[in-house]
Amino acid sequence: SEKDFNAFRLITNKLEAAAKTVCPEIEDAEKFLMEHEAVFSMMTGSGSAVFGIFNDVNKAADAIEAAKHNEKIIFGTICRFI
Repeated sequence: SEKDFNAFRLITNKLEAAAKTVCPEIEDAEKFLMEHEAVFSMMTGSGSAVFGIFNDVNKAADAIEAAKHNEKIIFGTICRFI
């Protein structure tokens, strides 16, 4: 069955807004993931990474493939919730 990932939208990171003023690439990475069909994207903790939540593993794989052509994105992996 289709999983509902809307609850992820309730997650916040109070450091994110300040981190984006110092490092605008954080927002660029989030936009990249959303443009590649993530249902949610945000910065981790103190900004060491940005992650995207996808409701389809193929969309996630497509985003990783597209990221290979983006010099600002260094690493991508897929983790599944079971």
